[in-house]
Amino acid sequence: KSHIVCLSDRIEKEFLHRGNNSNHLSVLPCGIDVDSYSIDEEEVLHPDRSIVIGKLEPRKRQAFLQKKNLNIDFIGNNADPSFDTTDPCYFGEQSKEDIMENLTSYANMILLSSGEAHPFVCLEAMAAGLGLVLSEQSTANLDLSQPFITVIPDDKLNDKSFLKQKIKENRKISLTMRKDIRKYCFDNFDWSSIIKQYKSIIDSI
Repeated sequence: KSHIVCLSDRIEKEFLHRGNNSNHLSVLPCGIDVDSYSIDEEEVLHPDRSIVIGKLEPRKRQAFLQKKNLNIDFIGNNADPSFDTTDPCYFGEQSKEDIMENLTSYANMILLSSGEAHPFVCLEAMAAGLGLVLSEQSTANLDLSQPFITVIPDDKLNDKSFLKQKIKENRKISLTMRKDIRKYCFDNFDWSSIIKQYKSIIDSI
């Protein structure tokens, strides 16, 4: 019998729901090379701003976040006709090297996607010392008790004042925890940790 390695608990539950034996299932998150990302622990270039990073598409709701006076910048190639690319807060697509170097300029990252397996951008943000403001669907493999992770409930997504308050609160907390955020990312998602988890799965089969 083959062994199935899932990206998240949610995916594992779906396989269980379809009749797969739990003994033939494991969860292994995405990995990241944390040391490849620059981190500014104290002198943050944009301490009052958030970043949204990744391909712009309806599922990820970037257009929804535009023009709400939330102090958000957007990076990514556009595949959403409803996203206004003339927005001065839109900086287009950037190279991987630029992202690794400059992501740390922000206080936190926002991802209010309606569907994700395990979003790699969350790991990138934490590697750079950023806090996370996430939809319920964007939280795979994360410890939601961490003070630098804020989850926006589905029924609050359209509440602009709530959203603005939570983003600002997350910025304030996250700016004091840059080193802790990066350590959390390293301990749980750096390739050195993921390889150990992978070996453990192999050894258990």
